[in-house]
Amino acid sequence: AQRHTVRDAKTGGVSSIEIHGEDTDGRALDVAGRTLAGNALPTSAHVCINSLIEWEMAGGLGWGEDQDVWPVISLGDLRHAQPPAGGWA
Repeated sequence: AQRHTVRDAKTGGVSSIEIHGEDTDGRALDVAGRTLAGNALPTSAHVCINSLIEWEMAGGLGWGEDQDVWPVISLGDLRHAQPPAGGWA
């Protein structure tokens, strides 16, 4: 499967996601999601930006989440929308 993530230019947070692939029976999977809302869930070493995603797919709409986990030390990169050394995940 392939995943393409578009990030918000100001915050670096996920604004949309596209996933293309196929299941074990060879059926195509093509979904597009857009972020409706999000919040940050901090821990001692990481911050999880948990986003509510509205997914569009053949057959209708669905809702789910995306968890974007960042080490605390990299939050400045995310906040200023600068890719970390290894690039955006």
